[in-house]
Amino acid sequence: TLGANISYLWNFGCCAGATSTQISPVFTFPTTGTIMVYNVELVVTNNITGSQDSITIPVTIYAPGPNDKINGGTVVTLNAFPNAPCTVPSTKQVTVTIKKLPIIDAGNTNQVCEGLNLQLNATASNYDSIIWTSSGNGVFNNHHSKTAIYMPGSIDISAGQFTLTLTGTSLFPCTLSVSDQLFVGIIPAPEVQINTASNQAICASEPIQLNATGSDYDNLLWSTSGNGTFDNPAILNPVYAPGPSDISGNPINLTLAGFADSGCGTTATDQISVTFGTSPTANAGVDATIIPGTAFSTENASTQNATSIVWSTSGDGVFENANVLHTLYTPGNTDLTNETVTLSLTASNAFCNPASDDVILFFVGTSVNPTAFAGKDATICEEGSFILENAAASNYSSLLWTTNGDGSFNNIALLNPTYTPGAQDKALGVAQLCLKALPVAPSAMEASDCLVLNIQKRPEAMAGADATITDNQSFSVSATAANYSSLEWATTGDGTFNNASLLNPVYSPGLIDIENSTVELTLSAVPGSPCTGTTNDALTLTILRQQIIQLNNGWNSFSSFVVPSDPNFEQVMAPISGNLIVAKSLEKVYWPTYGINTIGNFYPTDGYLVKLSAASSLPITGFKSQNKTVQLKQGWNILPVISDRNVESEILLTQLADKLIIATEIAGTGIIWPETAINTIPFLIPGKAYYVKVNNPCSFTFPD
Repeated sequence: TLGANISYLWNFGCCAGATSTQISPVFTFPTTGTIMVYNVELVVTNNITGSQDSITIPVTIYAPGPNDKINGGTVVTLNAFPNAPCTVPSTKQVTVTIKKLPIIDAGNTNQVCEGLNLQLNATASNYDSIIWTSSGNGVFNNHHSKTAIYMPGSIDISAGQFTLTLTGTSLFPCTLSVSDQLFVGIIPAPEVQINTASNQAICASEPIQLNATGSDYDNLLWSTSGNGTFDNPAILNPVYAPGPSDISGNPINLTLAGFADSGCGTTATDQISVTFGTSPTANAGVDATIIPGTAFSTENASTQNATSIVWSTSGDGVFENANVLHTLYTPGNTDLTNETVTLSLTASNAFCNPASDDVILFFVGTSVNPTAFAGKDATICEEGSFILENAAASNYSSLLWTTNGDGSFNNIALLNPTYTPGAQDKALGVAQLCLKALPVAPSAMEASDCLVLNIQKRPEAMAGADATITDNQSFSVSATAANYSSLEWATTGDGTFNNASLLNPVYSPGLIDIENSTVELTLSAVPGSPCTGTTNDALTLTILRQQIIQLNNGWNSFSSFVVPSDPNFEQVMAPISGNLIVAKSLEKVYWPTYGINTIGNFYPTDGYLVKLSAASSLPITGFKSQNKTVQLKQGWNILPVISDRNVESEILLTQLADKLIIATEIAGTGIIWPETAINTIPFLIPGKAYYVKVNNPCSFTFPD
C-alpha cells in the first residue's frame, strides 16, 4: 500500500574502541506512479544499551553501549510507519557486530638471575597476532608465543636490566595495536676470591687469619676438609683454628662459598690448601761433670716433631756428627781452660719456630754457678694457658717453678712447663711466675728469676633494656661494656647509627624498621689482645607509628591508620580535650560536656566527625593497622583513610564500581559522582574521612 520498494543496505561491524557508527538505509522508489509520503522511526529492540542522535529519520548515529561491547554486538530495528489511512508498517533488522580490542598483559616477572633464562607467562585475548620485543640484545626462542623464553644478551647483563614489550594487533576491522611492558632486573651472579696464599705451611699453635673478597652474594659459608673451627664461618675474613686431625702434617682444604639470592641457583666458590704442623721440642739432657780427655755422649737427649736437628758448642770441641740426636762430643783446649762448655741442641721443622735446649758440661775440679731466666713479662687471655717457652737456665742440677697466684704448672720441674691461671689470678688479672735453678756440686749458690703474667679478661657487653619509640624519634642507646678494645653496633633493619663505634650512639630508624614496627640492635665488644672472638648482646627496639592529624576550628572529619595503644575514645581525644565540643560517628556520639560516650573505643575502620572551639593537632600513637578493609552498608557511610599516604580516588571508583552512588568531603566541597562523571576529589587524604553512599552492602580495601 506504500507504493514504494525499499532496499536495505545494512549489515555491518564496528570496533569495540569506536564511540559510534552512522546508520544510513537507502530507499528506492518506482519511476512511475505516485510517491506516497511516509514517516520513518528507528526503534531500539533486543535490550541494546547504545544511544541514537535521532530515532525518527532514516539517517542516524548509533553509539554502542557497555553491554553491547560485552555481548559482542546488538540488533537495531528500523520501522517505517505509513501515513493514514495505511496501517501496516515496514520493518528491517540490522545486526551490529562489535570486535573487541586486544587485551595484553606481559606478566609480572620482574627479576631474572644472571646466567639463567627468563620464562615468560603473558596473557592476551582479542588479538590477531602478538610479538615480543626487547630493549636489549637478548633472544626469544619464539617471539610470537605468550610463554616464550627470553635469553638475556650481553647488553642486558651489562646494564643489569632490560624491558620486554608484548604487542598485540587488533582483529579486523580494528586497526589499533595494544602493548604492555615488563621491566626486568638482572640479579648478578655472586663472586668470591680467597686472597690468602695457598699451600702455606703453618704452625698449629698459630691460627690462620683468612682474607677474601666477594660481591653480589646473599650469604657466605666457609668449610674445611679437616676438623678445625672458624670463629665466624659467615664472614669474608674469619680466623681458622686447626683441629686435632689438621696438625697431622697433611694438607687440608679451606673453601669459601658465596650463595646467590633466593631463586638463583648459582654458587661461587674458591679454595686454598694449607698444611699445619706441631712445634718441635728439644731436650739436650741433664748437665754433667766429666773427666778431661773423655768424650761426652748425648744419649739422654730427645726431640719430638723435628725433621732436622743440629748440635752447636760455645767452646772449641767437635761433634762426631752434629746433625744426629745421639752423638759424641770431644772437648777442646778452650773448653778445658774455661772448665765448662755449653752444648746446644736445636730441633726444627717446616711449620714452627725451632726449639732449643742446652746441656752444660763441667770438668772435674771446676765449680760453676747456675743461671735462671724465667722469660719476659707476657699477657694471655683469661681462658688460655701460658707456655713458658722462653725460659732458660744453665749449670743447674734441678729446676723449680713457683707462683704467687692460685694457678698450676703441668710440671714444676720442667724448664718450659705450661701454666694455667686459677680463679684468683683471673680476678686480679695478674700472676707472678718464678724459676729457681739449683746448683751442680760443688757449687752451692742457687739462681732465680721471675716474670709477670698479665691476664686479659674477656669483654662484657650489655646492649641495654628493650625500648619503645615513635616513628618520628631517634633512639639513644644506654649500654654498658667492659674489658674491650673496640665496640661495634649492628642492626637487623635499615636504620643508621650516628657512630656505630660508640658505647651509647643514637639510632635513627629506617623506613623498613618503621614498616616492620621492630628492629634488633646488637652490641659487639672486641677483646683486647691476645683474646679473640667478640661478646655480643642485643636489644629489641619497638617503633610505634604516630599520626598527627591537623584539625580546624569548627567541624572536621578525621580517621587514622594507627591502632592506638589505648583505644578508649576518651583517651584518644585527651590531647585536644580542652578544645573538643563534640565527636561522633555515623550512629554514635562522644559529648564530654554532658558525660555522653556511646562510641566506646576508637577503631581505624571507622571514620569520625569532630567539632572544635579552636584549631588543634591530634596525635594518635600505636601500631599500623593490619586490617585495611572497610565494610560499607547500603546507604550512607563514613569512610576512613587507613593509609599513611594519599590514595588515588580512582581506586575507590574501581573497587566499588556500579555500587558507588556518591562520595563527598566532610566539611569540604569535593565530590565524586560517577553518574555525572564528576570527580573533584583526586586523592583520599590520610587523617580525613569521607561520606560515601552505596546502593548495596560492599567493602573497600586500601592498598598497601
